[in-house]
Amino acid sequence: MIRLPRHACSCGALLLCCLALATPLPATAVEPTTEPPPVSCDVGPAPSATAAPTVRLWMEGEDADDWIPPPCTGWTEPGYRVLVELTGTIPADGDTDALLAQLGAVSGMRGLKYWSVSDQAWQILVIDSSALSSPDDEARRGDFTAEELVSEPEQYFVQADNRAGNPVIYRMRLLEAKPDRIALTVENATPIRKLFLTIADAGALQSLHVLERREEGWAYRLLSRTGLGSMGLVTSQPESLVNRAAALYRHFAGLPDTMEPPAAP
Repeated sequence: MIRLPRHACSCGALLLCCLALATPLPATAVEPTTEPPPVSCDVGPAPSATAAPTVRLWMEGEDADDWIPPPCTGWTEPGYRVLVELTGTIPADGDTDALLAQLGAVSGMRGLKYWSVSDQAWQILVIDSSALSSPDDEARRGDFTAEELVSEPEQYFVQADNRAGNPVIYRMRLLEAKPDRIALTVENATPIRKLFLTIADAGALQSLHVLERREEGWAYRLLSRTGLGSMGLVTSQPESLVNRAAALYRHFAGLPDTMEPPAAP
């Protein structure tokens, strides 16, 4: 998505990653917060482009079942098992069309790595990733263009990760595309299964991605919800969910997947 090739770092390119690559990101605390869950789709305050992203974590418990998602997300089901929010700044000089083109380049996520807490090692997170012309795994096509995302705001892509293994079809909805703001949501359009178990119903895993133009580039906010239609197996290790969010951020920011230290060791 919003990234350079893994070993490319040109200050004239879409992402001005030269300074970011030289500044390791410190580990991020992932203790569950006692603050109320978010009710807005705005990015809000964001760390500088050379600082680590901030991460907030909410776990299921009192009032979690009754949480109402921000109306701007379009999510209709209340509640969560886990909420992860990550906010950072991506040093980019590209305009909205350039960023949309990068967001549409879903094939670039193949081989994306994250820190596996259970394995205590960097592992490939996304085994396969492809755009689809319809919600059918056989309808594979080239990446989406910016024009396609704007003219057809609902698109589908398929991914297989290192844990579920089986391909999962995702629905991507573009909510906004303005000169200074982009917002989109992603959710699983098909259930997530492992062996003979359904570990997440369709629509149980959702994420909101918001980019707002700032002085340093684009402030980025990821809000990821693991909904009530998922098994406890999915949420038994929240550190893993934090590291997956961090992997997406690093991918968007053009940072190396395996930059030490991991967000949640």
